[in-house]
Formats: sequence, structure tokens, C-alpha cells
Amino acid sequence: MTTSMVRGMSFIWVVDISIDFFMILGCSSVSFLILYLLFSSLAFWNSLLKAFTIFWLSA
Repeated sequence: MTTSMVRGMSFIWVVDISIDFFMILGCSSVSFLILYLLFSSLAFWNSLLKAFTIFWLSA
């Protein structure tokens, strides 16, 4: 198994757990929106950090 596969599987697992958890709370739509915003902002900051690191290393 490759690292990307493991990463993808763990990501799916985390999402699944989160969805179950929020459905138990009974406000899945609002919580899912918050979760989506959180994940997208994390991805944004991650890509920004990568870009900055590449820029910093090449400078």
C-alpha cells in the first residue's frame, strides 16, 4: 500500500466518523457545511504553505 492510498483511506474514515457524529447530533446539514468550510480552509492553508516553502527554497 502506498502512502497516498493510506492517506486517502484515513481521510475517508475521518469524514465518515464526522458525518456519523454530526448525524447523531441531529444537525447534519449545518455541521456538514461547517466541516466542509473547515476542510477547504485547511486545504487552502496547506497549499499556501507548500507554495511558500517552494518559493523560500528556490530563493
